[in-house]
Amino acid sequence: MDNSNLSLATDTPIKAREQDLIGRIPFAERLADILKSAAGPESLVIGLYGPWGSGKTSVINLVENALSRKDDDGKAGVSVVRFEPWNYLTAEQLLAQFLKEVEGALDKDAYGRRKLFGKLRGKRPEVLNAFAAYSEALLMTAGAAASLAGAPLAGVAVPAFGNRLTSRLRKSADRAGSVSAKKQRLEEELLKFDGRVVVIIDDIDRLPNDQVRMVFQLVASLAKLPKINYLLSFDEEVVTRALSEVQKCDGAEYLEKVVQVPVRLPSISSGDLERILLKDIDAIFEAFSYRREDLDDKRWNGVCLTFLNNRFSTIREVRRFSNALKAKLSILPRFCCFEDVVALAVLELKVPKVVDWV
Repeated sequence: MDNSNLSLATDTPIKAREQDLIGRIPFAERLADILKSAAGPESLVIGLYGPWGSGKTSVINLVENALSRKDDDGKAGVSVVRFEPWNYLTAEQLLAQFLKEVEGALDKDAYGRRKLFGKLRGKRPEVLNAFAAYSEALLMTAGAAASLAGAPLAGVAVPAFGNRLTSRLRKSADRAGSVSAKKQRLEEELLKFDGRVVVIIDDIDRLPNDQVRMVFQLVASLAKLPKINYLLSFDEEVVTRALSEVQKCDGAEYLEKVVQVPVRLPSISSGDLERILLKDIDAIFEAFSYRREDLDDKRWNGVCLTFLNNRFSTIREVRRFSNALKAKLSILPRFCCFEDVVALAVLELKVPKVVDWV
């Protein structure tokens, strides 16, 4: 094999139905149906729980495809917002971009197109006017809260600072009242809105602890807006621990107050994983020009039983093993014992200290 053409498997999540190797399409489509057809105008927050490497993002992609699929009349079922919180450093940035993206989703017609002509003619829908007014008031209040959290500047007299602080607190309270009124008006307009918005936030468990809190505070504060549903994807254990640390409370209880419908990602069957693993191994065996007669059946069965059976729990682990095996075969002398190289690749991944001893 020409090592310059060595092709390593990537950890890229699947994006299309035909890439689904483990039969998760029915699960993803049922999840999309819940988000699309939730009874009543109330907001719904679904949490998709699963450990790292279990395929949550792949399922999220399949859910998004199902939500965006148009019916026979060419109409989109819902407007989807795929929000990526790791692009923002502060709560104000996070809030501003989130509001901007939701507003963009509200500005789409039943066919998923932006209503540009309506804007040009000054016929901006009332729901957008109400959302813009609410966003402005919310951002002003958030900015005021952030500035109030700071300490007085050096050289400022305490009485003077106290007077200014009192004035700013009064203005902040006025803004808060304005937010409540504008939120009520927005709720009224959303109830008239023909359609739904689904906000998808993936990989929350990969954020720093303070940003995990920011995301859940954001969802908790806006989740009561009608016609807007949420699908949040994360490792429950990681997020619970993060919330416990930054909120100084029981993270599990905090999570329960935000997520109304917890859904656990189905585990991958050992049969599916074994099928994917053996398919990868067969492809590698052939790619490195091994022949069937090079394999000792008894030795190979022993390797499978000892090193391969039930050693991997996710597709990510299988792909890492496949890459390690390819790399090792490309480095070692030609036609080393294939069975031994497979066993060594597993040991290096699972128990590297044993490999040093070996």
